[in-house]
Amino acid sequence: MYPAIKARQNLRHHEFNLSSNNSVAAVTVFLEAHGLLTAVDLISARVDPDPGFMKPNTHLVRQALDQLGADAALSLLVGDSVTDMQASKSAGITAVGYANKPDKADQLVAAGADVVVTSMEELATAL
Repeated sequence: MYPAIKARQNLRHHEFNLSSNNSVAAVTVFLEAHGLLTAVDLISARVDPDPGFMKPNTHLVRQALDQLGADAALSLLVGDSVTDMQASKSAGITAVGYANKPDKADQLVAAGADVVVTSMEELATAL
């Protein structure tokens, strides 16, 4: 998550949502501790204790789309987990896999990633 937010500082013309299975409070504390809270336009994170709302459920992703007024077909989700790819594809969003470990690329592709990057700088350059 941290490298994606740092790379986002070069992408000010894009809206940036952070969707997380972690709690809103935990995400906020993390962002504040790293001086990154202002780099995020929206936090779409777990507030309900029901694990059924966690990714791969599309609840958090659709919540972010609704709150940003974004079109799924014009959006992309960058994630480092199989559940991120599953939620992205189920919501009709382009799935970008972030292979932050050598063995993740194949798992992310198998889960539906449209493209896989190994660094956030690579993603920022492509955008």
